Amino acid sequence: MSINSKKVPFGQKVAFGIGMLANQMFPAILGIFMVVLVEDLKFSGLMWGMIYLFPRLFDAISDPIMGFVSDNTKSKWGRRRQYVLIGGIIMGIAYIFMWQLFKENSLQFNFWYFFLWSIIFYLGLTFFSVPYVAMGYEMSDDFHERTNIMAIAQWIGQWAWVIAPLFWIIMYDPEWFPSAEVAVRELAIWVAIPCAFCAIVPALFIKGESTLDKDYEPLNWSNIGNSLKKIYISFVEAFKIKEFRKLCGATFLIFNAFNTVASLTFFVIVYKLFNGDAGASGIWVSLFGCLGALGTTFIVIPIVSWLIKRKLKNALGMSKAKALVTGAAAMPLELLDWYRSIGIFITNGYGMTENCATCTNLDPYQPLGRGSVGRPTPGVDLKISDQGEILMKGPFILSCYYKNEEVTNETLKDGWLHTGDKGHIDDDGYIWIMSRTDDIINVAG
Repeated sequence: MSINSKKVPFGQKVAFGIGMLANQMFPAILGIFMVVLVEDLKFSGLMWGMIYLFPRLFDAISDPIMGFVSDNTKSKWGRRRQYVLIGGIIMGIAYIFMWQLFKENSLQFNFWYFFLWSIIFYLGLTFFSVPYVAMGYEMSDDFHERTNIMAIAQWIGQWAWVIAPLFWIIMYDPEWFPSAEVAVRELAIWVAIPCAFCAIVPALFIKGESTLDKDYEPLNWSNIGNSLKKIYISFVEAFKIKEFRKLCGATFLIFNAFNTVASLTFFVIVYKLFNGDAGASGIWVSLFGCLGALGTTFIVIPIVSWLIKRKLKNALGMSKAKALVTGAAAMPLELLDWYRSIGIFITNGYGMTENCATCTNLDPYQPLGRGSVGRPTPGVDLKISDQGEILMKGPFILSCYYKNEEVTNETLKDGWLHTGDKGHIDDDGYIWIMSRTDDIINVAG
């Protein structure tokens, strides 16, 4: 990908978000359709469990392999786009064939048919999702822009979980289909084609730079095996950390709790409230899923995010701060980004005693100029001398040094304050400090 430190066009963000819709829609509707395996095709609990378990074990192994392959691919199209394209196509084809199940076939045949096609589907999902997520992070090297890109993508993708439960209404409505078994066969086609198209949109519209001249690791089985070994060793080391174990445990419990509730929703509502009559349940199953997804999107996530940020601000003693300014030395970009991620925006200022510490400031709300000292403060004029020194003029500068005419004449010339800092002004008007003039060593003699 071509990494850009400036703002990413909104259209590019939407193109990436459309890919997220496919990334979420395929598994969301897969969970809806899975009910048919038990309810209509009479898969046993063991079969259902195997269909959930083994493809995901395959996914867990193939994901890091795909990550290594994608990271080290040399291509004129970049290292992500071709895999996103191939993965989207594989997912679409596998999704259609996976659901061509008939009651007339034996239970064993339907099980193995679905099992094998699900492996192919998850292979396509790996081809697509791993490079796709990496593509999003490579669209910009600006922390704020990356957050914005992912926020837009997640917002678009979350609608998959709002839309997917509506399929329960269609599947069990006899006015639409004679049975849910017939419904999934036909609906799989109507789901797979648009979702596959959405999946390949990022590959078509988000450009990547050639990686043919990059110094990547060769793609061979030995290096792939070594990458898996490194991941295992890193995990073992990380697992020795108590906080990491807590994080793993919390993630495991939350993820599985979500999946358990999602998997059992249909059966609890249909069998507890409607005595097993799926058709009689009407919109209630769908309503539960839709409202849950909408609540997560617009209520739960914002509230949790707000609570975390408030707690951090209180701990830092900045909960009531209206304006925050740092000076004396440039604050590291990583630290500024971290504060910005919790809603604390710090202005980087540049100045000195001679100009009342008023020269330039870097607007923390703008992604431009990262690493610079910002633009001139209103009322300040700046220019670069022929020697590369930053010169400043304005109402804030000193009139003279007390009883030191010699230094005054060296520092103030024609109303311009000679700062002693060497730098340049870029095309957007941002000031970049390179060094001090007295740091330069004269090697000419």
